[in-house]
Amino acid sequence: MDDWQLAFFSLFCLLALLLSLFALLAYSGLFSSVDPKTTNKPPIGSVVFAYKDGTGPYQNCGSYFSDSCSIAPTKKQMGIYYDDPEKVITFIHTCDQLFR
Repeated sequence: MDDWQLAFFSLFCLLALLLSLFALLAYSGLFSSVDPKTTNKPPIGSVVFAYKDGTGPYQNCGSYFSDSCSIAPTKKQMGIYYDDPEKVITFIHTCDQLFR
């Protein structure tokens, strides 16, 4: 390749890279505006939270839902799970740590 062909190819690659970067940023919404809206009432109405704390593997958490459904059968149920493999050792976590 001649020097001018190499310079032209380098410039073409640089422009293609910059155009791709601009397209990615535009697609991800960097250049769009955000219109925040506030409401007076929460969209879910009045909420009552109750919780039951437990520690153990995920497959043993069904009893917590059974207890909460027996206390409030008409209410919606939700579970929040925190994973702490240092605190709860299971066979899966042990195998996962062996192969790292």
